[in-house]
Amino acid sequence: MNPIKLCCIFFLALVAYRLQAQEIRTSLENFFSEVRKGGYPKIPGVLTDTEDPGAVLTMLAPFLKDSADAVRASACEIAFSVSSRSSRIPARSQAVNILLNACHDRDPANVSRVVDLLTRFEKTDFVFPAADSVRKFIQRQDDPFDRLMKLGAFLGLTDLIPEIRPYSQPGNRTQVRWAALLSLARLGDPTALEDIMNRVRKLPLNDDLVYRIFPDLIFTRQQKPVDFVVSALQSDDRNCLSADTERETAIPCGYRIMEQLAPVIEGYPLSLLESGDLETNDYTVALKNVRQWFQKNKDYTLRTDRY
Repeated sequence: MNPIKLCCIFFLALVAYRLQAQEIRTSLENFFSEVRKGGYPKIPGVLTDTEDPGAVLTMLAPFLKDSADAVRASACEIAFSVSSRSSRIPARSQAVNILLNACHDRDPANVSRVVDLLTRFEKTDFVFPAADSVRKFIQRQDDPFDRLMKLGAFLGLTDLIPEIRPYSQPGNRTQVRWAALLSLARLGDPTALEDIMNRVRKLPLNDDLVYRIFPDLIFTRQQKPVDFVVSALQSDDRNCLSADTERETAIPCGYRIMEQLAPVIEGYPLSLLESGDLETNDYTVALKNVRQWFQKNKDYTLRTDRY
């Protein structure tokens, strides 16, 4: 190619990059100006739809150190939103590191939200030394300790089993003890797994069990607890209530359960929309198809790349 033409292309690309960078910077400044005024602005599309998420994440640096709690919290939300839409591992890993640093935030509410955001990434996004940061949080018993234990279990930090086990014993707060049992089960501890199953088998199938306990059983990614959830999915007993609070009707619990199982089963016959709802126009048919799928696929595979 003609050298002059090459120079022109390079110059135009450089101008376009600088214009986009300025647009991103202006959008960030306008967004956080609204946040400082107490507003709840929508994250601009120029940030979430950018082809250079790394640039947005880099420009967040001053806002992540801002004196206002709301500004720091919003910066973390942007870091997650930008990276979660990207397929680029470097950008996603950069966001994970940003959020891990934000776990040192002085506002407990910010830290709680950050840990929630971290659980939405995949295991491969936690590149070195991210997992080691989580390990140190657990060893220091940082808050929220129960959820950090589960994050460490998701990352497969089996070396922490001896340190987590004491928290599964009587004398600890119920929330911490339950989280310790779930974490140990996720890490493959058979004693913790049996303890969990002994507790769950005594509980009646109803909304409380489905909404409060089944997500924990699924979190373990162990066959016994997930089989227990799948068996409940097959039940036609109307032990749960519909989501319509104005006209609550008794329904089989399987409608909710099939949503819970969708993200964690390889080859699952249904997928989830971004909203978390199942991608189906007919829940009755969907439940029938899912039940049949499990009957034909008793040796299903559990995904461990997700929290």
